[in-house]
Amino acid sequence: MILLPYHVVLVAAGLGLVFARLADWSVAPTWPLWVLLPLLLLVPLERRLALVAERRLPHFLDQERSGPGRLVVRLVRLVTGALAYTAPLQVQALAIWQTGLVDWSGTHLLEVRSAWSDLAWLPLLAPLFAAHLLAVLDPGARRRFGLPARRGAGLRLRWQLFTWGVVLLYLGLSTIASRWDALRVWTEESSLASLGFTAALLLLMLLLVPRLLLALLDTAPPSPLHRRLAESPRFAGVSFRLLEWRTEDELANAMVLAMPFGPRPVLFTDAFLARLSLAEFEAVLAHELGHVERRHVGLMTSWVVGGALAFDLLATRYLTPAELDGNLGVGLAVLFLVGVLAAVGFLSRRLELEADLTALEATGDWRGLVGALERSGHGRRRRSGWRHFSIQRRVDFLRAAARDPGVGQRLVRSLRPARMLGPLLLVATLGATLFAYAERAHVEGLWIDLRRGEVERAAERFAGLGASERQELWLSSRTRVYGDLERALTAEERLAYLEDLLELGRSVSIDGRVDAAQLGELALGTEDAHVRRQLLDLALLSDGEAHPGLFWLALELSSPPPHGVQGVEPSWLPVPWDELALELRDVRARR
Repeated sequence: MILLPYHVVLVAAGLGLVFARLADWSVAPTWPLWVLLPLLLLVPLERRLALVAERRLPHFLDQERSGPGRLVVRLVRLVTGALAYTAPLQVQALAIWQTGLVDWSGTHLLEVRSAWSDLAWLPLLAPLFAAHLLAVLDPGARRRFGLPARRGAGLRLRWQLFTWGVVLLYLGLSTIASRWDALRVWTEESSLASLGFTAALLLLMLLLVPRLLLALLDTAPPSPLHRRLAESPRFAGVSFRLLEWRTEDELANAMVLAMPFGPRPVLFTDAFLARLSLAEFEAVLAHELGHVERRHVGLMTSWVVGGALAFDLLATRYLTPAELDGNLGVGLAVLFLVGVLAAVGFLSRRLELEADLTALEATGDWRGLVGALERSGHGRRRRSGWRHFSIQRRVDFLRAAARDPGVGQRLVRSLRPARMLGPLLLVATLGATLFAYAERAHVEGLWIDLRRGEVERAAERFAGLGASERQELWLSSRTRVYGDLERALTAEERLAYLEDLLELGRSVSIDGRVDAAQLGELALGTEDAHVRRQLLDLALLSDGEAHPGLFWLALELSSPPPHGVQGVEPSWLPVPWDELALELRDVRARR
């Protein structure tokens, strides 16, 4: 893993703030750049903690030791390592945060299309990208931060380009989708559409990311001898393509890419091929193909996706929207992620043993894979990783399985419940999720109609809602129907206000649609402040998502100085709401 030059990230983050200011994004920075300077203290502190964790504590991690002490040491290494490696991300996140995503008073969030990543964020991500490149290409920067002066700059550059290529791919797909108004509205407002969109996006990423990796890595066909060995009948059950990954002898490893539709690429690095004997090569190839043959990727996916759907169902069932958005929801989400990481590590270690067992069965000799493990261990024979048991543990398992077939059979039997329950969990949670989302469809259809300006249809839906559906509407309307923000409204008052807005929209509907510009014209023509506020709220409920400045105008009207958000810029507002903003500014100036 690469540590980044923090001072470069800090300076570049400042340039990102300047760019945001010049580009007039959302809101101007509300505090100066110098407040980021204390973050420089993270550099020596986190670097020192990381060095202590890396050099002073490993001897406590010997597999022969046990008890709570080892768990504490592992936790310390995890936390300090995370701090050391994410300090630049901390700086960058604060820089992006400060450019206007959040009103610094901490009371209101800017209602932009926050769920949609966008290519417009690339200028703010550019400093981090530049820092990555500098860490890869500048030997002086690596020395100043205590990084090893390794060869293989080309390898690291290609890997960074792949990482950022994935980010760019995601941003591009999300940007394209967000520009399609109908898709954006349905995805944001319909749970079923959102689930379908997420599944489609994941499928596209699954199809494209492995191909992007192959395009950026320096790969070539292996030697004729290795190709002949790979064409052995013992490997005929799996469709794969063998490639040599040229890393300037920097890495010694092998992997199989989970690429659907077509032969699976199996990559051996140049350093690994140079070290392996022919028997060891066959054993490693059998191990990698064992992952494919035993469908380990599908099994892991079923547990992760099924667990995520189960968490979503339980959270939405037993927590209110306010609790989900508050500290309780965030805390539970963090605990869930920690649990997922622990479960993935637990299952992945045993799947690696099963792949080792597959290699033993395919080659009939445990010594080939043991020799390959010894050559790829990098001196960490007794240290387990997150997804792999230690080399010593795997060697012991292979020896025992070679002497006694019952050892391997017990491992397979122990994994049988996971193989059965994983797909069942996925099917059950997916079915329950679809059922729960279908129950919300009528209420969510009301918001879709409003977002598309079809107030007449929304009013008809509202009239046809039952008691339980009105309760669901109340829960989902608290962050949508603003009304009087200075006063807490009951459920009945909130729904009554929504009904008033729908009737108002019916009365001003032209050709069956309502838009923000039309409502602004009506607001300019009335002197009644209450009606103006209703028209503004109706604009926010219709296509206000496309005009986030309307939200800030609503805050100005609801929270007068000195408590409100001041300084609304008319240039952020659609015509003719900008004229109302100027009028508001004149009124406050006279006060």
